[in-house]
Amino acid sequence: MYARDAAEQTAEVERLVALGARRVAWDSYPPDPDFVVLADTEGNVFCVIDTGRG
Repeated sequence: MYARDAAEQTAEVERLVALGARRVAWDSYPPDPDFVVLADTEGNVFCVIDTGRG
């Protein structure tokens, strides 16, 4: 999923977690990631990406 900026990304992650998604403890995050890894209720992994960086 894509977000316009960091604020939209944070809001979207919070919304998805409230709906049942969970944050994935992923050991391959870079030092300053522009994405958040989540898993849906069935375990499918996906990212919410801040496209405002560049």
